[in-house]
Amino acid sequence: MGQLRMKIKKVLINFMKRNHQRLAPLSDIDNFESYLYFLLQREKKLNYIQIGANDGKMADPIYDFVTRNHLQINGLVIEPMKDVFQKLVNTFQNYKNITPLNLAIHNKEKEMNLWRINPEIEHLVPPWSNGISSFDKEHLSVVSG
Repeated sequence: MGQLRMKIKKVLINFMKRNHQRLAPLSDIDNFESYLYFLLQREKKLNYIQIGANDGKMADPIYDFVTRNHLQINGLVIEPMKDVFQKLVNTFQNYKNITPLNLAIHNKEKEMNLWRINPEIEHLVPPWSNGISSFDKEHLSVVSG
């Protein structure tokens, strides 16, 4: 198995080199942002969809890139929670190519409950937790439980 894995890795690396691509962890924001600039330079315009956009700023790895280059970018930013969505609308109110949408996406259901941290206890949990929501109530037990 180890030899097969090494062969696959070598083929992928060679393919990426031939196509002027490289792998970089998305957790490394500088590399990710550099890649976005590379794409923008090559394509001249970019389209994107961001699902779970929160307020458009908090812990958002592309906010600076999008706002600096908004004339070359068209985006749909999607946020299901109404109060957070209003903050998202405010964030992008001066960027005509960025369209906020207040909806949730599920692969089968048209209507479902969306669970979130109770806004009344937000002061008791980390600030990033206001952006957590899920169709599965158990996903929130790590933060609130």
